[in-house]
Amino acid sequence: MKRMELWLKNVIYRISGVGGFESIFSKRVDSIKIGSTEVNHFAIEFANRDYGYDLDGIIRLDFLQQVGAVINFGNLTISTKVNM
Repeated sequence: MKRMELWLKNVIYRISGVGGFESIFSKRVDSIKIGSTEVNHFAIEFANRDYGYDLDGIIRLDFLQQVGAVINFGNLTISTKVNM
């Protein structure tokens, strides 16, 4: 049963956008931490795509909303209202 539960939490799907199609691997993790901000039971996604520049990752809107992120475009900083 444990193997089946693990398989159900991991999904591969195909998305399309301006650059065409790509396959995405989605996995639910126990927690994800950026700096001192941590969110539990969160889905992350992986893709193997060359965008033409170095890209370490994308912080999605669902994460930013969950941590109450405040983006200061003048200073190019992101802060959170609360640490989860």
